[in-house]
Amino acid sequence: MNDFVHTVTTLPTARQPGCPFDPPKELIDAREHGPISRLPFPDGHQGRLITGYDLVRSVLADPRFSSRRELMRHHPLADLGDIEVPPAPPGEFLLMDEPQHGRYRKPLVGR
Repeated sequence: MNDFVHTVTTLPTARQPGCPFDPPKELIDAREHGPISRLPFPDGHQGRLITGYDLVRSVLADPRFSSRRELMRHHPLADLGDIEVPPAPPGEFLLMDEPQHGRYRKPLVGR
């Protein structure tokens, strides 16, 4: 899985007028090249952008990946340098991993 042929130079965020829920054109193009693209970070290291549905679901379910913001050392839009990022405050469950994430999510969605 080291043969990445497509590179996304910046993380696209601009949406098409009138289509706020459609992904940016650059993400659609990246997905057409395959489920994984290179994504250079501001600090120079190479990351990966995953656009394939099945692969995204696998990554999101894999405990080796984390949503905890205090563990994030790289950001695709900014070089965080040596900034120490605090853990998510109680209730901000989008930036938490299981089981804490589920403790907040389950009462909201009923599952």
